[in-house]
Amino acid sequence: MNRGPYVEIRLTPPMIELAHTLAKELGVLRNSIEEGAGNITGFCAELACKKHFGIPLDEIQNTYHYDILVNGITYDVKAKKRKDAPRYWHEASISDYNTSQKCNFYLHTSVTWPERISAPTSVYLMGFYPKQQYLDEARFLKKGQIDGSNNFEVKGDCWNLVYEKLNPISQIKRN
Repeated sequence: MNRGPYVEIRLTPPMIELAHTLAKELGVLRNSIEEGAGNITGFCAELACKKHFGIPLDEIQNTYHYDILVNGITYDVKAKKRKDAPRYWHEASISDYNTSQKCNFYLHTSVTWPERISAPTSVYLMGFYPKQQYLDEARFLKKGQIDGSNNFEVKGDCWNLVYEKLNPISQIKRN
């Protein structure tokens, strides 16, 4: 059972600026739950992962199927926007339409956006899990359903798994 430690990466102004630029260049993707508004959060998560693994921030690795490549292994970075630091009982989510991605692992992050400053401050690398094992063990939630674990109305069909089940980031070998 993984109850941490999670890895916190503090975002720098250049990282946030680059995330804004990349999000603007990407635009609105088909099936986007937040109609493009979540792109900045996603790019902050990707950049934090690159920083942690020693990948140059300006090195483009992402495709539809994965976001980063570490020692030849593909990881699709998943990001959740939160007001404060995550807890081990919070859940990772994968949108149902992303299950066709061809990646080795899903790497889950939590991006803090404190309300008082309305900008991201930190990215927590929560853990990773093999793609197929994640889908085998996660629980499916339907759009519009109220998630009994947190009373959140699900915005799109998704697969959820608690953070504590994820493998710790420390198990990923750095470049």
